[in-house]
Amino acid sequence: MPSRRRRRAATPDFSRHPSPASLTRRYGRFVAKLGIDTVLKELRHYSTELLTAGVDLRTVAGRRGHGDGTTTLRHYAAWVGSAEKAAASMIGGRMPKMR
Repeated sequence: MPSRRRRRAATPDFSRHPSPASLTRRYGRFVAKLGIDTVLKELRHYSTELLTAGVDLRTVAGRRGHGDGTTTLRHYAAWVGSAEKAAASMIGGRMPKMR
C-alpha cells in the first residue's frame, strides 16, 4: 500500500500555512452553502474591479500582497471599455474650450 503524504494542519498563528488544496475545498464548500456559482480563482477579478472603480493602485497592490504596483498592473489591470470611456470623458472635460 503506497504511503500517503499527510499535510500538516495550519496553525492559528500562521506559522504553518494551510495547503492550497484545503483552501480550495473550504472555499468551494462555503460558496456552495451560499448558493454562489464561483471558484476560488475568480477572486482575482476583484482586483480589476477595484482598479476600475477608482481605488488607488497602492491600496489594491497592498491587498494583493504585492510590494509595489508593477505586478498588480501587469496581471490585474485589464483593459475595460467602460473605464476607457470614463477616462476619455474626464480628460475631455478638462481640456480648454475652443473659441
